[in-house]
Amino acid sequence: MKQSLLIIIITCMYITMMGCGGRNAKPIAIYQDSDLKKTCDQLELEMIELQKQADQLFPKTDKGVTNGLWGTAGMFLIVPLLGMDMKNAEKVEFEAITQRHNYLLDVAKNNSCPTNRQAIPSLEELRATKKLSKK
Repeated sequence: MKQSLLIIIITCMYITMMGCGGRNAKPIAIYQDSDLKKTCDQLELEMIELQKQADQLFPKTDKGVTNGLWGTAGMFLIVPLLGMDMKNAEKVEFEAITQRHNYLLDVAKNNSCPTNRQAIPSLEELRATKKLSKK
């Protein structure tokens, strides 16, 4: 009886801690009221900045190995479970950045702005091309 009660308590603690792991995402707004009024230079500068942000955020979006290690350690000790990131804030923010960049690219093209920028692929597309390039 005591063992099953202990297992239930540990399981409840584990589930509770997993819900707290990670930070909340703060995605940027994809559409803004002033977008259609921006000049070609303003659109270009913002797309450059969004590309930089996406490049910095992309490596942080893959939490599989890190969470696996924390989860394995958490099987033996409770404290490592606090290191797991279950909210995927980086993934949500990366997707918002790519969607904003691609929206601004469409606005620039509709305004006949000269740009050589390409759309940023989604996270799944980037991971698929990364896997193909390793083969």
